Amino acid sequence: MNEISIELKKELQDAEQGVQNYLARLNMDKIANESQLNTATAYLTTVKGKIKEFETEQKKITKPLDEAKKSVMNLFRPALDALKLAEVTVKAQITTYILAQEKIRQEKEKQLNDQLKANARPGDIVPEINIPQAQAPQGITMKKHWTFRIKNENEIPRQYLIPNDKMIQDTAVNSQGTAQIPGIEFYQEDILAASSK
Repeated sequence: MNEISIELKKELQDAEQGVQNYLARLNMDKIANESQLNTATAYLTTVKGKIKEFETEQKKITKPLDEAKKSVMNLFRPALDALKLAEVTVKAQITTYILAQEKIRQEKEKQLNDQLKANARPGDIVPEINIPQAQAPQGITMKKHWTFRIKNENEIPRQYLIPNDKMIQDTAVNSQGTAQIPGIEFYQEDILAASSK
């Protein structure tokens, strides 16, 4: 680790410890007068400045990493996209073939069983013919997977619906709380904004 990294690490550790100490004091002694308010405001301004400073230092380290990762992702993307498309296409073709063969097998099995029953005399015990399923090629397995499709969204029970938080928040901001949505209350929150040093 180089000198800058050691110094930065020490500064980060000192900042974290300082914040923990300050918050511990603040939790014991709430702001109760103008002097404490002024002290807290000055501290908040310093904190915001440190956040900006540390985020800038963080970006100096992460930006080259992000750019390198982006470059690597772009290098591999065309080949990976083509391979993934090939995987999806070939899987679909194999699945279609296997399912078609299984349908043929089931129809043949039913036809043979129906024929046996039709040719049987009353009281005969008719054995059932079971044609074994075709073996999938090595490395291929077919398995059942439960999923869903929406047939009529108006019939979906309420517990399966998720509110669109972004749309609701945008409505709150754009209407300044004057919009009416059943089951939703719009209200204002006081949010403190502070400058940095």
